[in-house]
Amino acid sequence: MSKRRYKITEPDSKKTSGAVYNKTILDNGLKIISEEVSTVESFALGVSVNAGSRHDPEGLAGTAHFLEHAAFRNTRNRNFKQIAAQFESLGADFNAFTTKEYTNFYVRALKKHFDKTLELLIDVTFNPVFSEKDSDKERMIIIEEIKGAEDDPEDIIFDHGDLLIFGEKGIGNPIMGSAETVGKIKCDELNNFYTNMYCPENIVISVAGNVSHNRIVKGINKHFVKSETQSCCAKKTIIETPAPLAAKSIEITHSSGQTHYLRGYRVEGMNSADRYPLAVLNVIFGDGMSSRLHRKLREKHGLSYAVYSSPQMYADCGAFYIYAGIDGTNLKKLKRLISEETHRLIEKSIPKTELNRAKEQLKTGLIMDLESMSNRMEALAKSEFLIGKHEDIPSTIAAVDRVTAKDIQETAKKYFAADDFCEVLMKPEK
Repeated sequence: MSKRRYKITEPDSKKTSGAVYNKTILDNGLKIISEEVSTVESFALGVSVNAGSRHDPEGLAGTAHFLEHAAFRNTRNRNFKQIAAQFESLGADFNAFTTKEYTNFYVRALKKHFDKTLELLIDVTFNPVFSEKDSDKERMIIIEEIKGAEDDPEDIIFDHGDLLIFGEKGIGNPIMGSAETVGKIKCDELNNFYTNMYCPENIVISVAGNVSHNRIVKGINKHFVKSETQSCCAKKTIIETPAPLAAKSIEITHSSGQTHYLRGYRVEGMNSADRYPLAVLNVIFGDGMSSRLHRKLREKHGLSYAVYSSPQMYADCGAFYIYAGIDGTNLKKLKRLISEETHRLIEKSIPKTELNRAKEQLKTGLIMDLESMSNRMEALAKSEFLIGKHEDIPSTIAAVDRVTAKDIQETAKKYFAADDFCEVLMKPEK
């Protein structure tokens, strides 16, 4: 294969938040994004694929996650023992994870080992070999992972919430799938999914740490000369936004000794103007010990040990969840108090001191995340996939600062006024 030239498609560099940002796109469509941070001695490297559980084939929920596991089994050049031994001989921390929207293979190591860890990670992600024997073994491991998740009531109740809000495919499906769907995923399904989704124009390689962008690009170009991966997707990633569903409630049982309650509202996604008002609203409403839910439900009424709200935002849609674990006899009171608090957001403007506290809490979390090279690396790829551009911290902080009390009140009216929500009630087994 002839050597591919590379080209810079954005300004050579942009310095933000103590890091130099660069982006390069290879002729085959693969994106390389980096933040060079000269004050550390390490780096985080990720190969992220725009293929998550929302892209699983219908009836085969868990395929993206299964492939993430199986890729570490064998490559054209190494078996699992060799992969693990060679990463660990460099002192590298390596792993992978799957989300609803993308899969990330990553490694964290010292800067002196960058070239070798890059070669190893490219081998895992671009040269995997799937066999029935390995697939059968990995299937058993994943089913055990699913069983472990089923022991956690919060994992289960949020999966059911997604099904109610987004429907029974795409985003609505659990990332790991179920024992039933995973049982249907064979070697052929993995090969088909890989061929369709794991192609250069569907991939971002992101690096954060003490490695120059030129070194990263040259290394990737060198390894792609050897790689035989296809140059274009057989099936381009297409986002299918789930249609809005009618509000409904379900009741399930679990071996947990508590009753668990989840309320979910459908909201817009990452590209919506509601993104930052909803983030500030969440801090005020249910994130942290000073939040309204925590003060009212836990401190004032003693109803719950764990109570919080959580926005889950994807590229094109999202959900706003309210969760509490309680004694079942207090359920009616809990629901009444939650409704009182959602309507208070609509009816009364947020006091200035409460608004400023929420903004500072949110901004502090964003800035502290920058101290982790892994968080920086993942954020580079996530921003590219979900919003199509780089978001630097000064711009993000400015967006948070622009949120007004009126913005929060209007956002609350938009999503909470009609009481159009889904509910999951999980009761202890008798």
